[in-house]
Parts: sequence; structure tokens; C-alpha cells
Amino acid sequence: DSEALAAYIAEILSDVTTAESDRDLLRLSLNSLYAISTGKYKISTVKAAFEIRAASILGFMPDVAACAECGGTAGEFFFDIMGGFVECAACRRRKAGQLPEGEELGERRIIRILPEGAKAALDYCIHSPLERLFSFKLSGENEEFFENAAEDYLVNQLERSFKTLDFYNQVKR
Repeated sequence: DSEALAAYIAEILSDVTTAESDRDLLRLSLNSLYAISTGKYKISTVKAAFEIRAASILGFMPDVAACAECGGTAGEFFFDIMGGFVECAACRRRKAGQLPEGEELGERRIIRILPEGAKAALDYCIHSPLERLFSFKLSGENEEFFENAAEDYLVNQLERSFKTLDFYNQVKR
């Protein structure tokens, strides 16, 4: 798993870096590789934290702190992967059957369920100091939802797939 994840991080870097690359992206990559090598953190958690923070550094920072409609911060949420925001379950139910403002019929949307713990982990990874990025714990479904949301978000924002991600997912199974 760890070698596959390191290759994935390297592929992302080679895809998005330029001569004037952001220092934070390079620091994030080095910190992630170090976290992988120490074995102190779960590999899938390092991967997800890297993905959501990399997306944020690259200018695709999602707004996951609170519901985009009502500002609520508790309960289950729905993460609009393409739009980069979350909605609480109550607002999502209220809007069911209505098109969001500015959206056309047939427009592509990817929505992921986010339990409160998974949403909090995404928000933490986006805003925490880089040296404390992996200093959180998740378990059960929160962990799985967090990991899936982070991967989906980065891949969709970069609008491409990665061979090393496919390999990582094969090795993980």
C-alpha cells in the first residue's frame, strides 16, 4: 500500500507542478511521504488528507465548514463534489425536486453523503497547520466516507484519472 500511495503522490505532483510550484504543495507532499514511511498513521487516512489539502492548495478549496444553505454544522451532510460545498440533510430534503439556482437540467452532479465526523475531518484537513495535518482519528463509516469524498473531490477537480490511483486501489483490495 505505502509504495503505491507514494507513487500516486508523485504522479499528482508531476501533473500539477510548474517551475514556480507552491511551497505548501511540496511541503504537503514531503510530509505525506514522511507520514507513510513512519507507519504511525493509517495509509488511507494519509491519502485522503493529502488529497483534500492538495485540492485546496491548488485553488479548489471546498467549503465544508457548514451547510451552504442554512449554515448548520451538525448532523448528516451531502457533499456536492462538483460544486465544492455541503448541504445539511434538512436543506437537501427541502430542496428535493427543485433545481438549484443557476443549474440546468442535465447538468452533471456528484453528491456524496458525509456523516458529521467525516465532514469535520475534511474541514480539519483543509484548515489545520500543515505540521498537524494527520493529527486526527476517525473510525467506522466516518473514515470510509472521508476517504471516498477526498478522492472523488481531487480527481473530479483535476478532471483526470491517475494510473497510480488505480494501482493503489487494486493493491488496497
